[in-house]
Amino acid sequence: MFDYQKLVHIPLIVSQPGIDDGRRQALTATMDLMPTVMDWFDAKIHAHVHGRSLQHVLDGSADHHDAVLYGYFGKDINLTDGQYTYCRQAIVDSTVHHHTLMPVGFSDFEGREKLASAELGVFLENAHDVTHLRFPVKSRRHRDAVDSNLIYDIQTDPQQQSLVKDDALEARLAQQMRSLLKRFDAPPCQYERMGL
Repeated sequence: MFDYQKLVHIPLIVSQPGIDDGRRQALTATMDLMPTVMDWFDAKIHAHVHGRSLQHVLDGSADHHDAVLYGYFGKDINLTDGQYTYCRQAIVDSTVHHHTLMPVGFSDFEGREKLASAELGVFLENAHDVTHLRFPVKSRRHRDAVDSNLIYDIQTDPQQQSLVKDDALEARLAQQMRSLLKRFDAPPCQYERMGL
């Protein structure tokens, strides 16, 4: 299904000694949880970690992420900047690569045919020279997907009832998505299948 805000806008509740009660406004993601806990224990947070400690948000800063990506493997890629949500659809019949050392699908191990088509090598920079499998997987769109990318203004339309049609806005959001994919070392197949 499409990643409506009702599914992906996860409330985060933190209780910490010395922090005043109250709501904080900042764009966060689950990838921020591990570096936050590491920060609390003065553990080293390696440069390849994509999340950021939330401690400065708890201390009162609203500055955290400009935008975050979310979605499911092989499907649309979604972005929110806190005002808009942008769902970029995969190109029909496009392919994404599954990179893994544990070839398991949603319910069982991948079949022999798929594994026979796998390549063995180091295909991702963030694999840190660890050899892994790479095999093609067909991209999927969400059920009943329309033929356009979806933009909603969640500030004025939190129920996501009215699509926003604005070419300049879509170009800006697409560029922001491309920048985040680049920052997170997305493989080339992601740009190709998304038409970026």
